[in-house]
Amino acid sequence: MWCLLAGKEGSGHQTWGAELERGHRLTEKQASAWAAYLTAARLVEGAMAHWFRVGTALSVGDYHLLRELSVAEGKSLRMGEIAHLLLAPKSRVSYQVDQLVKRGLVRREPHPDDARGLVAVLTEDGERLLADTTPDYVECVRRHFFDLLDDDQLEDLERICARLVDRLRAGGR
Repeated sequence: MWCLLAGKEGSGHQTWGAELERGHRLTEKQASAWAAYLTAARLVEGAMAHWFRVGTALSVGDYHLLRELSVAEGKSLRMGEIAHLLLAPKSRVSYQVDQLVKRGLVRREPHPDDARGLVAVLTEDGERLLADTTPDYVECVRRHFFDLLDDDQLEDLERICARLVDRLRAGGR
């Protein structure tokens, strides 16, 4: 069941089902933290997406896929490996790779150890575009993320995110 935001009767802040029992809503503190996280994540993602739309020949997703290929052994990965690294469905990754193949940034090749499987391989053009895009990408991340936080906040954020990643990868709570 979808979690519900906190709110008080008549406060104008009650959302998504005042009729449900209290245990099905977030506390005010939880709702505030969740809303702050969602808003911050959307604003950072939006700023990055805007920058990519107006300043590069790649989308954010394409940049991340090319980057994963660039650091992989042989500059190649199976679709399932890419999907795992990007936390994306295989069908989406397959479509994305097809689009990058059409642009000459990636090519598909038979897997060297499994003739039934294919790998995506970063081309020289893809590597060149990634290298050309990376300095501006780093500047954009700095401007819209790191420059807005002090060192203590970055340490706190890293600790919190590492805990979330560990717990979520371990299967939840």
